[in-house]
Amino acid sequence: MEFTKTQYAGFKRRNKRYEEWSKQFLKPNGWAVIPANEKPPVKITNEERSACEVYEWRRDKPKNYFAYVDTKTQRLTTWTGQNLGKIDFGYCYTSNFGDIRQSVLIWANNGKKYQGTFYKSAGDYCRIRQVK
Repeated sequence: MEFTKTQYAGFKRRNKRYEEWSKQFLKPNGWAVIPANEKPPVKITNEERSACEVYEWRRDKPKNYFAYVDTKTQRLTTWTGQNLGKIDFGYCYTSNFGDIRQSVLIWANNGKKYQGTFYKSAGDYCRIRQVK
């Protein structure tokens, strides 16, 4: 799923309604704990949230980003698996904390190039920054 500019604006309006409604369930730690019997005013799907993330990724071309690594396809993705770019993997190394990390170079579908660290032994995520 990919958003057009109009679909993106519609999603943002619905998401704002959802966020306003969910404020009543905020706990002191900042988490919203919504009881199972509560019915939100609008339905927001994970697929829509991911499409919004891709739209903003392409539009804003962020300097720094947190994303997910699909090692099988060598792709950078959203947490639901939508493609953000192609990954070239560098060398693996062990940090001072004992975890295994790997350098990554990203050829992003937003027209930019990124580099960063894939936290290989901790999960399927990486932190990246735009290359000038």
